[in-house]
Amino acid sequence: MVYLSRRYDIIITIVLIAIIIATIAYPLIYFRSYYSEKIANPYEITSQNLLLSLAYYKVMHETYLGNYSYAKSILKLISNTSFINNPEINDLVKRFNTYINMIITQLNETENNISLGYHYLEIGNLSYSYNLSLIALNTLKKANASTLWLSYLGSVLKNSIGPYSYLTNGINEIKKSEGNLTSFIYELQNDIYESKGNVSVKLYSNVSSAWLGNTTKIYGNVTYLNIGLANATVMILFYNNETNLTTNDSGNFSINYKIPYIYENKTCIYAYFIPYKYENLRENSSFVCIKLNYFKPKINLNTNNTNVLPDTYIKIYGNYSENNTYSNFGQQYLFIEFNNNLIKVRLNYNGTFSYNLLIPNVENGNYTIKAFVPSHELYYKSTSSINIKVYRLFTNISVITPLIAIAGQTITIHGKLFYNSTPIKGIINVYAFNENKSSITNPDGSFSLNIKIPIYYMNFYSTILINSTANENIYNPAYATKRIIIINPLFIAFGITILFGGSRYAYALNKENERKKKKEKRGEEIRNEVNRKRQNKIDLKREEIRNAFNVFINNVKTFLGIDLEEYMTLREYFSLIKNKVRNKEDMFDKINKLLEKEIYGYGLSEEERNELLILLSVRLND
Repeated sequence: MVYLSRRYDIIITIVLIAIIIATIAYPLIYFRSYYSEKIANPYEITSQNLLLSLAYYKVMHETYLGNYSYAKSILKLISNTSFINNPEINDLVKRFNTYINMIITQLNETENNISLGYHYLEIGNLSYSYNLSLIALNTLKKANASTLWLSYLGSVLKNSIGPYSYLTNGINEIKKSEGNLTSFIYELQNDIYESKGNVSVKLYSNVSSAWLGNTTKIYGNVTYLNIGLANATVMILFYNNETNLTTNDSGNFSINYKIPYIYENKTCIYAYFIPYKYENLRENSSFVCIKLNYFKPKINLNTNNTNVLPDTYIKIYGNYSENNTYSNFGQQYLFIEFNNNLIKVRLNYNGTFSYNLLIPNVENGNYTIKAFVPSHELYYKSTSSINIKVYRLFTNISVITPLIAIAGQTITIHGKLFYNSTPIKGIINVYAFNENKSSITNPDGSFSLNIKIPIYYMNFYSTILINSTANENIYNPAYATKRIIIINPLFIAFGITILFGGSRYAYALNKENERKKKKEKRGEEIRNEVNRKRQNKIDLKREEIRNAFNVFINNVKTFLGIDLEEYMTLREYFSLIKNKVRNKEDMFDKINKLLEKEIYGYGLSEEERNELLILLSVRLND
């Protein structure tokens, strides 16, 4: 078994080696047999040259993509063909290995248009020069080379520019003429479509800084592999405004912009390449920033008073400068704002200003005074502010009133209104005994008011409220209260009357209560006596009934010869008989009623007792 396994391993290894040798040898045999008979002139437009050119451009492209091992394998394949000694092929391999210097030497040694076109195309590809590629195409056109589309295809492949429709047309043209190149064409086509080139966008300005409102030139270019893209679309974005530009034949563009009045340190303009006509290129962008120049005014604001009474003037002063310059401002203005009121103030030539501001009659509190210049054209808004406090003086009021007064009496309320010992002229308002009175103070701040206490005023005391009203723009109101004890004779007399009258009433009420209590007690005694007598009668009656019942019992024993228990058994028996003997119902009812009456203590008369005995005897006899 081991021997057979080893034998099969040797057979499989030999087969694999044979497949590998066949895979490598077949292309060499194919190329040698295909070209050995047909190639005669290296510059002749034949399928051999087409295949050679296609292989050459494939080597170029793979090298450009970095697939060096694949490119070398193609070169090796070409070198092993039957026309390896052909000087054109040797030159082609040498040109690829020695790059542009060798190519330029070969370019100067030949006059054949087709060879010249290939040389130009080769230089254009290796140097990434789109213009040289165009020269190569024109050269090939003049030579009526059937490899025109293939050459154009190689040019576009290397530079990755141009509409896809050109590529498609070129590929279709090659397919028509040389069907045996299909596999190479498809591979080449996939390489083209899978690659997109990066475009370079450059944007410049003719100035690095500009004043607001000035016009500046914005320009730039769009290139691919250092080649300017003609008729490319570039969108310029500047403060949300879009402008589409088209590059000229050299890939350049330009536009003039007026710098708007935007008060910032700098502004930036953006350029975006939009690949409308170059679908196989990627979008890219660039920008340029310009420093903005404008005046930045500065205001210093001051005042001579920050604690202000209403309806008084304060001085507002300061200076104005532009970029630290304090001159030539004689025709300019600034605005002062207080309590939503704007005041226009003209500047002096040296930038100073001064204004007497009237503080209106506003409420007490903190307020802000602003001085500003609004933004306009080359001037940026500048603001300065100061805080002031608006307040009023607190006044004092002294009041003198009597301590005790009698209802019906006229009292005098007097006092003085002052601020820090300084008399104040004002109005004194007094509210007392449900009445308002006012008085104007004398020049020394004193005042006096006479008020009569109503005779019917019954309260024991009264609170008097006093307040002052002076110049409201300067002084706060002052308040005071006084309490007076009130004595009212009518109230005293009424109280005495109530006191004595109340005592008499209380005495009479007490007597009446005593009489009612005695009457109630006597009634209770009478009711108790009546109840006692009634109870005695009941007790006597009950005793009589008990005695009668005992007599009855004795009679029953005597007459019947039975005791009470036996008697009760008979009674129950009578009830049974009654339910059975209907014709004797009256007799039984009578007996039962008499027995119940006797037993429950109601007592029987002598006649009833005899009747009962007769009935019982009759019943017993039955």
